[in-house]
Amino acid sequence: MTAVSGRPTIDAEAIDPKLVSHMTLPYVRKNGILPLTLDDTTVRVAVADPLNIFAIDDLRVLFSREIELVVAPLGQIQLAMNRVFDRR
Repeated sequence: MTAVSGRPTIDAEAIDPKLVSHMTLPYVRKNGILPLTLDDTTVRVAVADPLNIFAIDDLRVLFSREIELVVAPLGQIQLAMNRVFDRR
């Protein structure tokens, strides 16, 4: 994520499309979530609703890692998800 005018924005080009390889675009859209980065222990995820525990738990199981949430506006997440899925 980068900051523009003091507000964080999602850099879709920095997201590895492999992060969404086991996810469908309808699922990501419905839940307003998008994996951003992955390391040995954590997946950093942009979320529009940090209280969506079902989607967060799904990601925890899918990646077998802890989830670090980054709250972002739904519009930014949707724009980034479209760009990431187009590169997949």
